[in-house]
Amino acid sequence: MLINNFELKLIKNIQNNNIELVSRCISFPFNTVSFIVLCIILYFTKIFSLYNLFFLAGGSLFVFILKIIFKRSRPYNCDNNIANKSKKTHLDISNNYSFPSGHSFISMLFTLMLSKKLNNKYLNIIPVLVGFSRIYLGVHYLTDVIFGFIFGYIYFNLICKYLK
Repeated sequence: MLINNFELKLIKNIQNNNIELVSRCISFPFNTVSFIVLCIILYFTKIFSLYNLFFLAGGSLFVFILKIIFKRSRPYNCDNNIANKSKKTHLDISNNYSFPSGHSFISMLFTLMLSKKLNNKYLNIIPVLVGFSRIYLGVHYLTDVIFGFIFGYIYFNLICKYLK
């Protein structure tokens, strides 16, 4: 996939700020293990149904397939001036690629589902914060995040009628 110099410059400029800890904290709930725990809590508190968990898992599988198809390298692998501030190694096949952003996808999908359940539109700031954090951490390009949001929104709207 094409690497855009504008996106690399954007990441370098954003990384001049010292918000590493905040950015990792924003991304943390959407890391695989913590997200599974969050979903289990929402299931046992009856906020999410088994259907909801099924659609979230299906969405994660969808993003994984897209990453395998596109095989876009992460920004810190393409430019030595970009740091991997996530402190995570992205070595296995499920984490190795950048496009689309799984955190952006799942945060969009999760937030739309939760907003619908709780009738609270203010939650919609969550994906924006997550997307920004992924760019700041040097693990995603702006287009990874944007397409993660778009795919999450489309996926939600395709399955919305089945959510209980």
